[in-house]
Amino acid sequence: MPVILKPEDEEIWLDPDAKVDQLLKLIGPYPEAEMEAYSVSSIVNSARNETPDCIVPFSENIPPAPPSAKTYVLRPPTSPVN
Repeated sequence: MPVILKPEDEEIWLDPDAKVDQLLKLIGPYPEAEMEAYSVSSIVNSARNETPDCIVPFSENIPPAPPSAKTYVLRPPTSPVN
């Protein structure tokens, strides 16, 4: 599972001089209530697809895929979709 950081914690996470104990305080389960799950296109199934379309909700601007190809993404609901 990738680390999901709060915006205010990003600077310390990227600091090459940060101490391990500082970094360990930043990781842990992300609150489920602060995430949302939604269907996305099957284009996420290929690492060749480096596009914002990978996280666009399934019903928005992406042709439907068969039900077996759907994948779900969790993200904080306040994250912008570019």
